Formats: sequence, C-alpha cells, structure tokens
Amino acid sequence: MTGAPPPARPGPDDAGRDAEPRTLAAESRALSAGPLASLRSATVGRLQYRILYREMRRATFPRDSPTGSQPGPDPYGLAVVGEGTAVGYQTVSHDLGVAGQVAHKLAVRTGRGVFWSVQAFPDFTVRSWRAGIDAFPAWASTDIAVLALGIGDAIRFTPTPLWESLLEACIVEVRSRMPVGGRVLVIEVPPLEISPVTPPPIAGAVGRHADALNRTTRRVVARHERVDSVPFPSWRIPDFMAPNPEDTLYGRVYRAWAELVVDRIAPAS
Repeated sequence: MTGAPPPARPGPDDAGRDAEPRTLAAESRALSAGPLASLRSATVGRLQYRILYREMRRATFPRDSPTGSQPGPDPYGLAVVGEGTAVGYQTVSHDLGVAGQVAHKLAVRTGRGVFWSVQAFPDFTVRSWRAGIDAFPAWASTDIAVLALGIGDAIRFTPTPLWESLLEACIVEVRSRMPVGGRVLVIEVPPLEISPVTPPPIAGAVGRHADALNRTTRRVVARHERVDSVPFPSWRIPDFMAPNPEDTLYGRVYRAWAELVVDRIAPAS
C-alpha cells in the first residue's frame, strides 16, 4: 500500500481532453507538410529562381544564327522552344545544342532535310509560354515542335496544378498553329537533385518536385494524339560526368537527349 488514491476512471470529458493535444499535434504536422510547406518552398523557390535567372543571363549561350538546316529532300520543319536548354545553354553554337543535334541525327536517320529554329521563353519557365510562342514566327511550317521546359519551374516550385494547366494550354496552342499531323515532344526535367545548377540545401526538394512535374507532364501528353514526352537519359550520367577535355558536359547531354527525341520521331528500324 502506498497510500495513494486509486487512479480515477476516465470519463467522457477526460477522453476529450486527452484527444485534444493529439488532434492539435496531428493538425500541426499536416499543416507543416501542407500549405505552410508549400508556401515555404514557393518563397525559397522564387528567391533561388531569381538568382538562377540572373546567372543564366550571364551564362554562355550561342551567338550564331538561331536557325539552320540540314540538306536533303522533303525537309522537316523543326522548332525547339522553351527554357535555356532549348537555346543552347552553356554551348557556343546552336549546332551543339538540342536543335542542331536533333536536325543532324534526324537527317542521317531519315535521309530527309531539316530546317530548324529555336526560341526562348522570356523567363525560361512555362509561365511565359504565351509570349514565347507568339515570338516564334515559323509555326505554319513546323512539323515537329520540341518543348524544353521544367528546370526553372522545378527550382521555382511551380505548383503542379499550375504546371498542368499552363503546359496543357501551351500544347493546345502550339498544335493549333502547326500544320495538321504535326508532332509535339515535351522534354522532361533532368534529375536536378544531382545537377550542378541546384543549390545543395534545396537539392532534395527540387529533385522531388521535378519528379512530380514529370509525372504531371506524362499525364498531360497522354490526352493528346501525336504528343509525347521524352525522358532525360539518366542511365548516361556516368558518361556525362567522365572527364573529357575534347567535349563538354552540356554537349554530351544535348547529344544524348537528341538521340531520344529522334527515336520518338523516326524509330530506328
């Protein structure tokens, strides 16, 4: 016997009081994983995006003509539009970028000629898609449109519902300006958690958001005929990172991406 009174049997009011702290804790956890986390990510993302945008404006881009061609009969019209990767970010010539590489590989595979052009969206994200496609003058002769988007949106933490609605609108508008039977290919976002452009403190969150954008992209393109997405060739990353004094990281990435784009347009027999 300790002399302590026996424990009281819990009543309905006690059960409510016990449950209240647990309920508040659960709501707090849900809030921190929901709206507050989204707001925090968006705030950090906007700041980081502004820094990245300024750096990209100072980065190396091609200074040669944004149009070109590969000789051959019955030429394709190719447009590559979107963010920095669409216009040769970190290369000195468009021939080394996605457009030039796709044109070369497509001409070799099909024996047909290719006329190609590139156009950047003003802020390098899907948010400026309307101004970007309005600035491109050659939609009426474009058989293949490649949309390179998502890196800036992943870093900016563009909400996936907004990404979905803007990407959908962009695809619909592009197709309306192209000839009947044109193809649209959307390049998916690379694994940004290991990208040199991603700040380490937010690399994990950015990589997860890039994955979410890619899943949404696949859902959007599945709604349309003659529209596909093109994944990043992640299995080639060891090749990209291997030292090579006669080549550049971005040159290798663009060539590998171009191979996958051409496989979508004209599968190897």
